[in-house]
Amino acid sequence: MLRSQKPKEVEALKERFQKAKSLIFAENKGLRVTEVTSLRKHLRQNKASMKVVKNRLVKRALKEAAIEGLDFYF
Repeated sequence: MLRSQKPKEVEALKERFQKAKSLIFAENKGLRVTEVTSLRKHLRQNKASMKVVKNRLVKRALKEAAIEGLDFYF
């Protein structure tokens, strides 16, 4: 990701966090491509979504959205 794209991504994440009814953060190590594809399909069917994002960008978006107490996980 280019440096110039990062502020836009942080803003998009912030808006997504503010609109969300709930957020789940998870580590995706060990999942095969077919498993991730299946997971995304099931999420879509249940009106949910998944996005892989760099930890630093998530931290910045949480700070801008005034969501506190989650820095420990990143």
